[in-house]
Amino acid sequence: MSHHHQKGPHKKALPHKPQAYPGSTDIMVCNGCQRPHIDSYYYLCEECQDFELCYTCANEQVTTQFHTNEHRMIVLSDKLMPIINPNELQLQRQIGQGSFGIVYKAYWPLKNE
Repeated sequence: MSHHHQKGPHKKALPHKPQAYPGSTDIMVCNGCQRPHIDSYYYLCEECQDFELCYTCANEQVTTQFHTNEHRMIVLSDKLMPIINPNELQLQRQIGQGSFGIVYKAYWPLKNE
């Protein structure tokens, strides 16, 4: 499958570039520029199967025959942990209960939803 890329029509800046931890050895190959990137984070399309972009390509809103700018991109990392406000969670159903409290399956919607 060949990926030709182009800039999206409505370019918008992504949030500031997260900082990688020193000595990170995680390697990801960008589906936009095809370059390997040694970073602790990358952008993953929620709709395309296994479609990842580096910060530069995600910021330029690179598209392919299958990936469009209408697809929601999420930042993944094994080095970054978002701070989640419990009031933003939508509890789905109870999945367990024990000495430390009740555990729920929950959904965390993005702020722009």
